[in-house]
Amino acid sequence: MKRLLGRRVILTGTQEGSELAPTLAQQLGQLLCSEGAEVLGVPLMTFEPTSQPQVVQHRLQHLQGFSWLLLTSPQAVRALIHELRALELGTQSLRHLRLAAVGRGTAQRLGEWGRPPDFVPSKATAQHLAAELPLTTGERVLHLTSQLAEHTLTQTLSRRGAVVERLELYRTVPRQLSRLELEALRGADVTVVLSGSAARQLASVAGTSGMVAAIGAPTAQAARQAGFEWVTQAQEASAAGLLGAVVEGIRSRRSMD
Repeated sequence: MKRLLGRRVILTGTQEGSELAPTLAQQLGQLLCSEGAEVLGVPLMTFEPTSQPQVVQHRLQHLQGFSWLLLTSPQAVRALIHELRALELGTQSLRHLRLAAVGRGTAQRLGEWGRPPDFVPSKATAQHLAAELPLTTGERVLHLTSQLAEHTLTQTLSRRGAVVERLELYRTVPRQLSRLELEALRGADVTVVLSGSAARQLASVAGTSGMVAAIGAPTAQAARQAGFEWVTQAQEASAAGLLGAVVEGIRSRRSMD
């Protein structure tokens, strides 16, 4: 029997995609459909250029002393390429640095650019990147990210003895939603969120009465802090893990009704 027959599940994310999308979104969508769910995609966030262009340009022209550049999304790679091209620089400007990508999506973007990463953690999370990055005490690390990035990576690396700097390479901002998209969000049985910023934006535009399926513990915590009472968490950051969270969330809520 199909466990999600007649249920509507919304997949959120960014309009241009994130580390886990579109591959994960496609895989999850197929799994949800195979269980009978109606699946809709409603991106909640989009990207804009940095609000600090002069700061970014100055830093990218003066990378001496850094050992690592950390890129935690494909968008970070796209923004890095854009900013370097504006300065008439390319991969050669990074030849003295080691690059770390948080996951396969980010690594693929770097490879397509011609500068594959030197390190990719065992799992595509900031926690695994921070715990597994090979470094020595005192090494300088530059995290290229957006203004909404969580501080987990910076805090963990600092505790490990690294000297960490964050650079706002781009901005993650709310997307303007249509009336139909808002209605879909408010009428969903479960909405899947892949980041804390997405959970907070969902609460802002659709309220907190619905059920959220979070990709991991930090996202689940952000959803609860945003006011959601019905939060279910994937046991692993994968399509199968999120499917399990959606199914368990529906089962739990049904048992409470």
